[in-house]
Amino acid sequence: MTVTDNFTIMTTDRANRDRLAAAIRRYLAEETTAFEFDEEIFQVRGTSHDPTIKIIAASLWFHYDDCKDHKVVLSKGEWDYFHRLLLVLESDAVIHNESWRVWSASQLVAIVALVAFAACALWLGIGEHLVLVAMPFGILSMLLARWRRGIVPEMTPEELRLTPFKSVSQLRAVRRSVGGFIKRRYPQQLTARRIRSPLMGRLILLPMHVVWLPLAPVLLLFQSLPLRDACVSVRSES
Repeated sequence: MTVTDNFTIMTTDRANRDRLAAAIRRYLAEETTAFEFDEEIFQVRGTSHDPTIKIIAASLWFHYDDCKDHKVVLSKGEWDYFHRLLLVLESDAVIHNESWRVWSASQLVAIVALVAFAACALWLGIGEHLVLVAMPFGILSMLLARWRRGIVPEMTPEELRLTPFKSVSQLRAVRRSVGGFIKRRYPQQLTARRIRSPLMGRLILLPMHVVWLPLAPVLLLFQSLPLRDACVSVRSES
């Protein structure tokens, strides 16, 4: 297991932290849509060298849809998470990020499958027929993807309630450093709000799986690489 410490000591980019915090608050207040929010946060990310801004901007991307424009759609847990990120941005704290490689038998299976596909290609020759040959390997790749999702441990409910903080004491230390921090109450109308129906959510995955089958060799190559796990914590600079 190799640990990589991505924390970099750097002057806090206060101007861009304030810009990103303002963009988040406008989105939560439904003053902007997902497309506008996406454009704003990645403009800030692209103009700042503050690693905390880059980590937060990247993590926000998982909580809205960049294919269908919509107003804010968040669960109560996500709403609280956004406010913890706001707390970091409105302080001088920094996010400390550590990641490491995770090896498992899934990489061995991917390598064996990749070698088997290469042997088929050498035996049958290069041609359009390899698209058909790749399809059973694509099914194997999909099964590997499901297996790999269970290898890296999921966060516990307690960890989810604190992320990106590692402990209540970390959170309290940063909270004490930010005077006048405002956390808005979770709007109950968001409980039933959805970006799209569950059926439509499944249907939009179909093209991805259709493309997955012929691209199996490329995907198996990536699946032969180690998984990455990570943990974050917040360091108060006050």
